[in-house]
Amino acid sequence: MGRSLESTRFGRRLDFAKMADSFGLRAVAIEDVRELSPKFFAGLTGSGELPVLVDCRISNEVVGPGLSRYNQVRSLLGKTPISPADMATILGEASVRG
Repeated sequence: MGRSLESTRFGRRLDFAKMADSFGLRAVAIEDVRELSPKFFAGLTGSGELPVLVDCRISNEVVGPGLSRYNQVRSLLGKTPISPADMATILGEASVRG
């Protein structure tokens, strides 16, 4: 392994919806959690066109559930866990460097 977390980040935002579309899959991109409504989900499955890829575009400031797994690996390596704020800083710096 030997790669840092920072090296696993992409330098620019990937458009997974366009990638899915290029393979002939139905895809929807959302930018705001308020778009996730019962009507939104009904629209996804109502057409019968499955599968559907939902590209949830979140800010680099959001630290997802991977932080707990990352900290588990850090503890196995004898390193101290990092805070959500520290992870957000790491991810933010990586996206700027990209």
